[in-house]
Amino acid sequence: MTKVCTKCGVEKSLDDFHKHPRGKYGKSPSCKICNNKKSRAWHAKNKEKATQYNRDWREKNKERFRETSRLQKLKYNYGLSPEEYKQLQIRQCNTCPICHEWLDENVVVDHCHETGRVRGLLHNRCNTAIGLLRDDPELLTNAANYLRMRSY
Repeated sequence: MTKVCTKCGVEKSLDDFHKHPRGKYGKSPSCKICNNKKSRAWHAKNKEKATQYNRDWREKNKERFRETSRLQKLKYNYGLSPEEYKQLQIRQCNTCPICHEWLDENVVVDHCHETGRVRGLLHNRCNTAIGLLRDDPELLTNAANYLRMRSY
């Protein structure tokens, strides 16, 4: 099916039109390209108003925005879907494999820097500790032996 854009007058596929926000009449009267041009022009004229609108929206939707951003980062940085992340939590019984404490909001995805393979979920402090020892098991063993030797 096709439709004629009311702005540019070109007949286009229905996929070239945004769906009307209220579902009224099925699709909006002007095509996506014309709508984008109009939007860019308005933003160029009303920079302060647009900036304030964006700030207000982010503040109002802070929790949703934060969660969406976190999920996008998990996918982009580690290739983890929300389901795979949840499975990691379940497999670890939602505890840190290093300190065995409950995982709270300070959780990071631990991964091998050479292969990029995800190893698990850790507290930020536990991840930092192994990172400072360059993810080297021998250095970690040496540190543990030192602590045992120097315990009073």
